[in-house]
Amino acid sequence: MADLTDEQIVALLITETPRVIAISIAQLSGDKRMLVLNRISEEEKGQVLLSIGNLNDVPLEAVVQIANKLQKKAKQLPKTVAFSRGGGKDLADILGSMDSEEEEMFMANLEQDNPDLAESVKKYRITFETIFEIFPDNLLRDLMNAVDLDTVAMGLKGMDQSIADRVIGILPKKKQAMYEPVDGAVPKRDVDNARKSIVQSAKQMERDGAFRLEDLLGGETVE
Repeated sequence: MADLTDEQIVALLITETPRVIAISIAQLSGDKRMLVLNRISEEEKGQVLLSIGNLNDVPLEAVVQIANKLQKKAKQLPKTVAFSRGGGKDLADILGSMDSEEEEMFMANLEQDNPDLAESVKKYRITFETIFEIFPDNLLRDLMNAVDLDTVAMGLKGMDQSIADRVIGILPKKKQAMYEPVDGAVPKRDVDNARKSIVQSAKQMERDGAFRLEDLLGGETVE
């Protein structure tokens, strides 16, 4: 589906069942996943997200059948063997692309409806708040140095002063002198976008091998 236009992807999937949509958008990038999710009803969106988290339960034969069905509608789909099997990681990636309030609401519902899947999602989920709970100072310093200083200031808007003090304290002296907190009321959208940018930088650090989220969340260690 990578070769299809946005509208072709929507047209291809919009009439399919939640399970078919889930298997299909697991193959797409985050922005294209949200493109499809934003074109379906809230009820169906919830069903699709739950299905993504449970794709490991879908038999391979069913995946093959779905791929064959979609190939008849679009000749440029990837081969079935390349299909992602979804699970907590894909669901965490999609949640990270959502509005923060929508993300938190879905996670609250997921913890009630499917605690096991919720725990699986948490293994791959980095939020702005958890960065300050699990990142040691050296990683936090690297992260904040990788982000524009204005973005850091906007992201810290509304956070506890102790967190802001910690961030400022680990910045290089030159950046400490340049740092200016964001005063007065600002659009919530601006704060959310800044925080999302910082989270995306943290995820890039993980992809680059700077850390393993599992270790930061309390995975087994060897002295």
